[in-house]
Amino acid sequence: MEQQVFINEMQARFNLRQPKANKPTNIYLVVRINGKQLKLATGVKVYPEHWNKEKQEAYVSFRLPELDNRNNEIANNKINELKVSFSECKKYFCDNPDKIADSLNILKDKIYKGQIKMRNVSVKPATYAMDGFISENLNIGDSTKKIYHGNVNKFRRFLKANGISDSWNNMNLETFNSYQQSYIDVGSKNKTIKTVFSMFEMLLKEADSKHNIPFSYAESGMRSFRLYKNRNEKETVRIVLTEEEIDKLAMPVELHEKDKEYTVKAELPGVKKEDLDIDIDKNHITINAKKEEENKEDTKGYRKSEFRYGEFSRTVYFPQEIDVEKTSAKLEHGILRIEAPKLAAEKEGIKKLTVN
Repeated sequence: MEQQVFINEMQARFNLRQPKANKPTNIYLVVRINGKQLKLATGVKVYPEHWNKEKQEAYVSFRLPELDNRNNEIANNKINELKVSFSECKKYFCDNPDKIADSLNILKDKIYKGQIKMRNVSVKPATYAMDGFISENLNIGDSTKKIYHGNVNKFRRFLKANGISDSWNNMNLETFNSYQQSYIDVGSKNKTIKTVFSMFEMLLKEADSKHNIPFSYAESGMRSFRLYKNRNEKETVRIVLTEEEIDKLAMPVELHEKDKEYTVKAELPGVKKEDLDIDIDKNHITINAKKEEENKEDTKGYRKSEFRYGEFSRTVYFPQEIDVEKTSAKLEHGILRIEAPKLAAEKEGIKKLTVN
């Protein structure tokens, strides 16, 4: 008996690869068609906290840095492009129902506009593609690029010396474990090994995002790659934090969701109510805090302070729009508690929130 197919049951949704990550994560197009599910890479990323799950788009706001807005606009443009492609594909199946049996392959071809076939054509050696990624990267300086090219050239010589083909099939856990061992054998410092292999991790993830390169980071086994350490070397580890990471340490927050409201809690020990400034709209809330340093004199001896003073802020995004008029805040025992009811009807506007 011939199977029935209803076109409106063909659904598409965008999901994040790591929705709880604190760094940009890949956006995937998940399609359900003819009783089967297909996950397609979009080639764009977004910070999970910038993702609006309900609207299926990244936030673009005057409260975000210009670079974040630019990146989010690029992601949204790609998402809109894929939505159009999916709609065109549904129309194609309506007009050509005999093609539904091969719907997944046709969908991939139409979504990627023929690029999916490029994975089967001959490609340049893997290390040459890596050199291209380095040259095209606008986020690193010329001096760093020179060092990176040197690292890739050294890796190319290693492959040749050990009879390993310079192909994407060999860019795997076994190859890079062997290459790391070559560094250890000549007594390379732990810092050097970490720097080199962090670079290769970046290049391999870049290759994974390219539709015209036959490489999958997950299938390569590189997620299991671990750095070995020279046990004879004493190493001092220094961690450099970004301003955003420092703010998160200074003001850790919790977001709780109930049926009708959200509750935001922020740890603010030593912060006074008058030193708090809270901006809120229907999509997110921004907490600005200031902590004054006490006047201390230290005429002799050494004084050490690990307390954070000055100004810092955190922005919390809500999965669903909230009612700004009914939102309240209270500071008690160093804990700021904000009650934000979910929006029942469309309301506009931004307001300042008074702390009780």
